[in-house]
Amino acid sequence: MSDRRARPLIFFAMSLAAANVLALWVANPVARAKRDSEPGETRPEMRPAAETPGAGTSADAAHHAYHILDLEWLAGTWEGDHFGDWSEYTLSSSHGNAMLGAFRVVNKEGKLTVAEYDLIEETPQGIAYHFAIYGPGMVPLKDTPFGSGGTYWLDFVEPGKAIFVNRGKGTARKTVLTAIADSLKSEVFFEKNGKESRVVFWSKRTGVGEND
Repeated sequence: MSDRRARPLIFFAMSLAAANVLALWVANPVARAKRDSEPGETRPEMRPAAETPGAGTSADAAHHAYHILDLEWLAGTWEGDHFGDWSEYTLSSSHGNAMLGAFRVVNKEGKLTVAEYDLIEETPQGIAYHFAIYGPGMVPLKDTPFGSGGTYWLDFVEPGKAIFVNRGKGTARKTVLTAIADSLKSEVFFEKNGKESRVVFWSKRTGVGEND
């Protein structure tokens, strides 16, 4: 598998995604990251997780108080740079208890390398972010820190910021999404061999949700 195919963004995951924003990374995603990005820049950067202020999680008792409408600010279309390739994350406005999302990466040759499909769902256990990651031909991409998909849970949300955490397996442990003007900062936190690091991506809003 190529280096680019092995590094999806979850915009949570995004993320997240595209997040769940949702990128693909190999087991050590720091190799190509060199410096911080500012709004409008798209170069990813890795630094020790401890340098990120406000990245802690809230008390468990608060998780069930969140509602799907708390994430409405995230709805819309976001375009960015994914290690030199074009990426797009689209998330629907909320209807009922759910939002649907899709993330894709297209390389410089115009070929799709990553396709991710997301469901954000309000449940009795909290707000779940389900995602599945595919390559060309809808073949699941398994050699990623996320496996071929999984579920993150909303741990904290306020207007313009959301934190999703991984309660299961995988080296990707947390995704933090922060809206700054018309840009979205997506931070994915990794843990390997007792050490934590992060990768940062920036994307720009190109469309809004229908409820905006």
